[in-house]
Amino acid sequence: FFSPVQTFLATGIFVGFMFLVYGIAGLVRAFQGKSLSIEIIFSILSIALGVFSFTRPNVRMALDRTLLIFISIWFIVHGVAVLYASFKIKGLSWRWILGLIAGALSIVLGIYSLIHPMISIMAVGILVGCYFIESGFTMITFSALAEIIKKDLGI
Repeated sequence: FFSPVQTFLATGIFVGFMFLVYGIAGLVRAFQGKSLSIEIIFSILSIALGVFSFTRPNVRMALDRTLLIFISIWFIVHGVAVLYASFKIKGLSWRWILGLIAGALSIVLGIYSLIHPMISIMAVGILVGCYFIESGFTMITFSALAEIIKKDLGI
């Protein structure tokens, strides 16, 4: 949370690990006879990409950059969808203007993130930190309430 750039760079390692796990799971499914040949090919490619992300720093950096591009594009697509929905409800309420503003801001943020990727790096790093903090609080809360939940469910 206090070093968002390092946190963002660690997401490349996490994505590489996810490729590795996905590929191994796909091969396990293939050996069980529950997989198509195209899934076997993707599983092998995923394993290769996962291994390369751990052994080749340039592959990990490419994963990081790809993640940035996807996030920026997601902002743009989300903004377009919000603008579309806002115009659909235009006659129903004056609040459609809020959607118009939010959609436009999302598009601007997406374009700005494509032009200035350092902003996205900071944002992703901070969001990952916030996610882990929130997840920790959730786990603590549910563990503290575990006995109450068990009684309510009759377990």
